[in-house]
Amino acid sequence: MKKFYYLLICLMLPMVFISCGDDEDDDLMGGDIIGTWTCTINDGSHKDEASMTFEKNGDFISISKCATDGDYTEKGTYEYNGSDLIMHSTWNSDYGYESYTERVKAVVKGNKLTLTFKDGGETIVRTLTKK
Repeated sequence: MKKFYYLLICLMLPMVFISCGDDEDDDLMGGDIIGTWTCTINDGSHKDEASMTFEKNGDFISISKCATDGDYTEKGTYEYNGSDLIMHSTWNSDYGYESYTERVKAVVKGNKLTLTFKDGGETIVRTLTKK
């Protein structure tokens, strides 16, 4: 009977340490994507700058400074699972406020965020640097 209790204690002890861990979900909305990311796009004739900030609570803001099209800001919420980034946003266009959802491939490696998406049938790859 003593062996049974010893075995039971040995089996239960690891469960005590596992259950006493930090229950806070540090990876609530994407973990490694959280923060501000910037990039510069130079197509030879002009240079555009962009920044994207992803908050832990699931909000994001994207600010673009375009030499030819002017500046614009996009705000919304996002979901990120380590490879897919889904952004639900509203922005002010020439037709008033428009809402849309965009899904892009997003990979974080160190301080680089690579976004891959389609634009008019063309595949676009943008690499942003964590600020």
